[in-house]
Amino acid sequence: MDEGQLEKLIAAIGQKSSTQSDLLSGLLAGLEGNIDAKEPSNWSNVYQSLQNNAKFSSLADAVAQKFGNAEVAQKMLAVINDSSAKPEEKRKAIRALASQQNPALQEEIPKLLEDEELRLETIKSIAAYDSDELGKALFQKYKDLSQPEKEQAILTMASRPRYGRFLGNALKNGTIPKSDIPAHAVLQLRAVLGNGFVEIWGPIDDISQTLQVEYIKYQGILTDDALVKASPGRGKEVYARVCATCHMLHGKGGKIGPDLTGSNRTNMTYLLSNILNPSGDVQEDYKLVVITTQDGRTYSGNVIAENDRSLTLRVVGQDPIVLNKSQIRTRDVSEKSMMPEGLLNNLSKEEVLNLIAYLKKLEPSA
Repeated sequence: MDEGQLEKLIAAIGQKSSTQSDLLSGLLAGLEGNIDAKEPSNWSNVYQSLQNNAKFSSLADAVAQKFGNAEVAQKMLAVINDSSAKPEEKRKAIRALASQQNPALQEEIPKLLEDEELRLETIKSIAAYDSDELGKALFQKYKDLSQPEKEQAILTMASRPRYGRFLGNALKNGTIPKSDIPAHAVLQLRAVLGNGFVEIWGPIDDISQTLQVEYIKYQGILTDDALVKASPGRGKEVYARVCATCHMLHGKGGKIGPDLTGSNRTNMTYLLSNILNPSGDVQEDYKLVVITTQDGRTYSGNVIAENDRSLTLRVVGQDPIVLNKSQIRTRDVSEKSMMPEGLLNNLSKEEVLNLIAYLKKLEPSA
């Protein structure tokens, strides 16, 4: 793939041998993140022969899909519209077609938003396109979405300026409350909307000037007596909404931020320091990387693998994403954590108390 030897590789795949499966898997891996890969002239015949082998047919379809093969695209569209197909098969087809920005899928998306079993995957797929129609459809559906669907909708709207403007206007007029915006989406929205988002949201970078005031405020709220009366059970619900997408705790959660299980959570100074000033000491692995691709889509996350051709980005709410470097327009590494300052400002006093009471528990709650 890196040396432009695709035809030679495909010719080798066409030969029956003990390495056939490995070569085919390697080809698929090499195509990850490369939406501009052109189908080599000898692929069609090899593909047809692989289709007759049950062992290789699904892998061959996956490779053909990466080449934008029209036959495979039609097959996947048929799966999506097949009432007898399993939901996971349909979700897989949506993912594959969205990765190629398939125009036929784009036309299906407004209808797919009405299907509860496919809605979450459909919301994710909207980020692959840059369409006023899809942005309006998602925004109009927002009030009826479940909490996980709303979180994914926010991330989708934070992926492109066109969609971000819908969200920015909704925050400005109060249609969507600030409390709906997860912490990890704040810095991405600023990257997408620029100073226009800061005007709506308020200070993001210079909030640290008021850190001492914040420390004093929350030390006054989080007294021993108040925490004894707080509810760790309700705090677990706040944690699930605000923190669990990015952090692991007792083996559950995301990997965008550090694992909290073994951290010094019983120490109030430690907790407040890391929550109020998350960018105070950011490990290299957890620095925010914001990437904008040539087609205008923005991603934010942590780089977990990189070579001369591509990089792999761990993002919130999805499997790691492989991006071909030729597709990257800009790449900015921030000294800041993905977790913005002011995280507690969107929580009530009771929610803050309950959250801290839950975090201070060393054993997992039932």
